[in-house]
Amino acid sequence: MTKDEKAKPLGIPGFPPPNATRKNELLKARAERLEREKGLKKLAADATASSREPGQRAQAAIDAAAGKLPAPPDFSAPTHERFRPRLAELVKLVKAKDIAGLKAFDIKPVSTSPKAMDRYRNLAVIALEAKKVAAHV
Repeated sequence: MTKDEKAKPLGIPGFPPPNATRKNELLKARAERLEREKGLKKLAADATASSREPGQRAQAAIDAAAGKLPAPPDFSAPTHERFRPRLAELVKLVKAKDIAGLKAFDIKPVSTSPKAMDRYRNLAVIALEAKKVAAHV
């Protein structure tokens, strides 16, 4: 025991109790154990989530990455009437496999119709680029 340790009286406010170090070690060990358990629970949740079938949008993204072109959105409802000409232009570009034209095609996704067109265009670009890469390999 050093001279400084002898000078510190035990049990006086402002000084740690004699077993404070042991308590801190136990608290740290418990916190580490809880973090490990939380990590294991997250891994189990991820494994469960990955074993499920992907949703429609996820499946569309998977198909696009595999080079499958998406189906154009259904704009037959009266709500979409004013966007049908723009969708027709977009479908022409996809059929022509014009990646640069698709990327330059301006869409402001402010409502459901432009958002659907934007999703279609983005998936089409992904699919066309995947086909292009597969053709060069």
